[in-house]
Amino acid sequence: MRKLLKYLTIILPVILITLPIALRAVLSILGWTPTNSDESTMNLVALHIAFRGELPSFLYGQYYLGVVDAYVGAVLFRIFEPSVLVMRQELKAERISYMHARRLMDTQYTSHRPELAISQTRLGWHNTSA
Repeated sequence: MRKLLKYLTIILPVILITLPIALRAVLSILGWTPTNSDESTMNLVALHIAFRGELPSFLYGQYYLGVVDAYVGAVLFRIFEPSVLVMRQELKAERISYMHARRLMDTQYTSHRPELAISQTRLGWHNTSA
């Protein structure tokens, strides 16, 4: 029983993280979701970085947003052709890496009890010694 519980605590979060992202990737490839203005601005900045050599530090007209995604997108635009799909897949890769890093940190700081970390972060508790 303990072995089954150990495998469930590993497999279940991986499924819960990758399944929605895989579904979103399939829907993006099928062109189901329309483009919004933030994606358009990010793509425009990435195009300017990739093909005009500009080096902005903030998004155009939005001084509260950084351009890290646009720099990564500019590299991908040079490797692949510029498209909304490339930028969306790049954002999905960033989300996956963040979620897995968060899971690793939660298990490390809560003695391999991620459910405790999730409940603590939702309730605003920061003491993980319990």
